[in-house]
Amino acid sequence: MKKNKILILSLLITVLLSIIGTMIYIYIPKKAKKKCNEISKIILQNKSACETCPNGLKEVSLEKKNGIWYVNKNFKAKEKDVDRLLHTIENMEIKRPVGVLERENILKRMDVQRTTVKLFCNDILSKNILVGGNASNQLGTYMIIEDTLESEPYVFHLPGHNGFLNSRFSCEEINWRDKTIFNFSISEVKKVEIIYPDSISSFNIEKNGHEYIFMTKTEKDTTINWKNIKSYFENFENKSCEKILTDNSEFSTEEIKKRKPFFELYITLKNDSIVNLQGIRKNSSEKGRTKNLPYDTERFYGKINNDLLLIQYQIFNEILKKNNDFYIKK
Repeated sequence: MKKNKILILSLLITVLLSIIGTMIYIYIPKKAKKKCNEISKIILQNKSACETCPNGLKEVSLEKKNGIWYVNKNFKAKEKDVDRLLHTIENMEIKRPVGVLERENILKRMDVQRTTVKLFCNDILSKNILVGGNASNQLGTYMIIEDTLESEPYVFHLPGHNGFLNSRFSCEEINWRDKTIFNFSISEVKKVEIIYPDSISSFNIEKNGHEYIFMTKTEKDTTINWKNIKSYFENFENKSCEKILTDNSEFSTEEIKKRKPFFELYITLKNDSIVNLQGIRKNSSEKGRTKNLPYDTERFYGKINNDLLLIQYQIFNEILKKNNDFYIKK
């Protein structure tokens, strides 16, 4: 009898918390939306230890400067992922309160493993959100919004999104970085040079006003296709990699970088800065369509600014030309 009374009391308290929490939270989305439009900096810090991280914890800083978001001050951020994060913060709602019987266990788990999200407006801390694990049905995420809702844990969800939310609060730098390799308009590019190991296929094209200079180490007894040369400069806009690669127990980026490249691309811009990309063959995997070939024919590695990228050949088909491609075929 006593046990039944406790269960009934717990149920009543849970229902009451749900009603109160929902009523209190009604005004928060509008208020949060206003604040999110003013947010200039977001710090995401995971409670788990990280020996190689500067503060001993996994941490990512997203900061907006001149309308552009940057990751850890050094790299341009993926705008769509930052927008998704802001959209989540602005629009997430309480799905249900944490039951009395589960509250202690949830708080213990969040004390051990959680992500702290700090929102800044003009360098002033605006809001602290503690993001915990996902609900058992994967349809919500445990969170505590400090100084709001009595700093109690609730299960939050995003209306219209049938899933959990904590993956949107990643503390991995690599997950926030923009994957653009380069994005140069025709007017920005002054010269392009590609060097192949055999040197016979190498070439460079330089633009001088409306004139183009085509140079190669081999003289051809044929006519240059100036139309192809002029259109070649159109190929350097919006080129992105599939993935920015990092080290793990089975993969060393430094080992890959030491391999001999199968091409080197130099792009000289109008301001005389030079962008260099080295292409490195990717060995075939044991499975897949290229398993019987020495190299992967769908992807290669790219080295740029000491980053190692995974790039699809189809993205670079119009860039990786050889000097023969600029002659009129007889």
